[in-house]
Amino acid sequence: MDQWVASGTGAPAGAEVFAINRATGGGSVARADSTGSYMTAAFGGRMGDTVELFYRATNGELSESVCSQLSVGTPPLVPCP
Repeated sequence: MDQWVASGTGAPAGAEVFAINRATGGGSVARADSTGSYMTAAFGGRMGDTVELFYRATNGELSESVCSQLSVGTPPLVPCP
């Protein structure tokens, strides 16, 4: 199993960003900085695994989930099935 990180922008400042590998059940949680950028710690997975991403804002509100496939580069985010 390889190690992966998820990074991005657009989360509210201070939000907890969750990246969950649907194939393994593992994942990582990161906190968005003041600009909404985040980078998770490494988590296990294989190329092509589906990762679900969502955030919890500081007021407790949850975002809708989006999914992506683990790959090198910047894969597209799509609605989770």
